[in-house]
Amino acid sequence: MKEADETEFWLFLCNELENYPNCENLLEDIFEILKITNKIIATSKSK
Repeated sequence: MKEADETEFWLFLCNELENYPNCENLLEDIFEILKITNKIIATSKSK
């Protein structure tokens, strides 16, 4: 989870830079990964 959060942070920064290629599709992917990871963690803690 920590690595996914950090990746989201760096992708957000890269997306804000003018000279860096567009990272929108990667940000969408990391949002999905974060949702899945959060669900896994919540499910494993409830057992």
